[in-house]
Amino acid sequence: HLPSTFGSRYFGLQAALAGLIMLFLPALASEPDPGPMWSFLTLFLVACAIARASSFAKRLRHGDSEHSYYTGRPAFAGLLRRIGEERVKGVIEPIIAMLAGTVMLEFNSTLGGYWLAAGLALAITVQMQLFRDRRRAMDMRDAYFDQQRVARRWRDQLQ
Repeated sequence: HLPSTFGSRYFGLQAALAGLIMLFLPALASEPDPGPMWSFLTLFLVACAIARASSFAKRLRHGDSEHSYYTGRPAFAGLLRRIGEERVKGVIEPIIAMLAGTVMLEFNSTLGGYWLAAGLALAITVQMQLFRDRRRAMDMRDAYFDQQRVARRWRDQLQ
């Protein structure tokens, strides 16, 4: 994702949990060398720091322009305009992560397994967010109809 596009509160508990999983997963795995996972953890932390700093600088210049939990604009979104952001985040990126994890299994099973699980978790998370947004939109539509009904009832009684 493009570093300056993340919401101000995106890197919170979930990033901390991901970091802890990456830190301690090698102790639970059969892979004898934790180096690749810890190298990936280091890259992850650097990427998080760069994204936070970039989005903070953007907010200083332009103010908040996105939801504070916005997951960032995918770098692929510009290349895949017709597909849409949700499909890139919920289908393309998880597939790429799981393919990379499958390849990585040959070299380091812990890191490969982590990438497979992360790709699956990403797909599930995006679908849950879309489901929540759809329910919220339906609730807003229901509130609109409720308000029209109440307004008609009171308008008729007050006239």
